[in-house]
Amino acid sequence: MKDAPPIHEWTGPTGVKFRDVLSPGGTYYRDTTPKAVVHHLELARQNGYQIRLWLGDAKTGRDWLEEWDVVGKVGRSMGPIKSPLLLRTSRSIGGGIISTDCIVRLFVNGREVYRHPKYKLPSFALVFEDKHKDVPWAVFVNGQKEPHARFKTQAKAQRWAAFMRGERLSK
Repeated sequence: MKDAPPIHEWTGPTGVKFRDVLSPGGTYYRDTTPKAVVHHLELARQNGYQIRLWLGDAKTGRDWLEEWDVVGKVGRSMGPIKSPLLLRTSRSIGGGIISTDCIVRLFVNGREVYRHPKYKLPSFALVFEDKHKDVPWAVFVNGQKEPHARFKTQAKAQRWAAFMRGERLSK
């Protein structure tokens, strides 16, 4: 098997062209991934550190409010083009590829190590609504008219908002 190239260019299913660059650790990262993110993900992978990702718009720094598949350990795919994977635990044998170029905030071992220059923490408002008997607690984000999430109890709504803010690393 021949050595992997230092730059891997490919076209996605929609015709978008991508360019991945080989890091010193042997993992490929999108060429638009900030150097600080590459550095901290490689450290987390090599040392088995727990990470928490916030994904969003790389241009505006706007948080997409992803709550699934954002906590775990960093692994690496197999083959000549090794991509960073998010593993649920260190014993996991598979996971999804991390969209490294979309990371707007990153925690490693409970400590913030990267924040996009334009990242702004969303505001969360918890509101009790009688009309929704099963899930009366609504969480509104950034003053939107429709709730982003609903919960049975105030405590669950508070835990979710704290997780989304980075005050806790599990829901």
